[in-house]
Amino acid sequence: MVRMQVQFTEEMLHRLKQAARKKDISISEVVRRCVTRAIDDVDREERTRRALSVVGRFDSGSGDGARNHDRYAFGEDDGRLR
Repeated sequence: MVRMQVQFTEEMLHRLKQAARKKDISISEVVRRCVTRAIDDVDREERTRRALSVVGRFDSGSGDGARNHDRYAFGEDDGRLR
């Protein structure tokens, strides 16, 4: 672990202490979990943004891609369609 100095408002510190007591963990662990969650949220937002950026950009030409998605994605004879 790398030691860092971070400054919090009195209210933030109060809430951190409450959260730590409630979960029976250290304030440092509360902060680590919050940072991890925030980073994961940023990663998820980026993946969502990238996925949405391609919506509607491609055309199969078939006109029935939504209706026959499984047939096109998995093939007709794999046992998934019935």
